[in-house]
Amino acid sequence: MSDWARDRIEIDDLLVRYSTAIDTKDFALLDDVFTADADCDYEVVGGFRGDPAAFKVWLTEVMGLFEFHMHYVTNRAVVLDGDTATAVSYLYNPCVLKGGDGTVLDEGGRYHDTLARTPDGWRITS
Repeated sequence: MSDWARDRIEIDDLLVRYSTAIDTKDFALLDDVFTADADCDYEVVGGFRGDPAAFKVWLTEVMGLFEFHMHYVTNRAVVLDGDTATAVSYLYNPCVLKGGDGTVLDEGGRYHDTLARTPDGWRITS
């Protein structure tokens, strides 16, 4: 397998790991997604911005508002440049608020990630 193919598979696995951590509320798994000093910037959707440790605290509060949620991360465009990469991924996130009438809220958008190869594998830096 070429280095390019191996990197792409590892980055795809990284993006799936992010979605899995959010949807299962296994926020400790995010330690295997972000570098410790990553810039977690969700301000464009009215959300949080800070480091991964604070992001996990914020997620604990916010994700408790939902009865159901599921992330789909698709259409990944990855540009590799040695030990760094950029990725733009589409996201679709249907969710249902706790205590609501069961209406499914359809959220969508794009993630714009910067990544780095670390001794522990690919991680998101911003």
